Amino acid sequence: MEKEIKLTDGVVLLRPYGSGDVERLYQAARESITEMSPWMPWCHADYSIEESRAWLELRAEAWEKGTEYEF
Repeated sequence: MEKEIKLTDGVVLLRPYGSGDVERLYQAARESITEMSPWMPWCHADYSIEESRAWLELRAEAWEKGTEYEF
């Protein structure tokens, strides 16, 4: 379920993650592996698009349960 919440000041837009964010999340993680991997074990050399998809699915489930609200 896609959330309709959007917060903006006209310059910056905050919105919940959606299923359409898989590729962007994957690319951002891949571009940041060198910088992030020392501190973020999930951001490793073999990071896959399937991991991005699974993470986004977990975010959606947590939102539906009312346990996490990530933007």
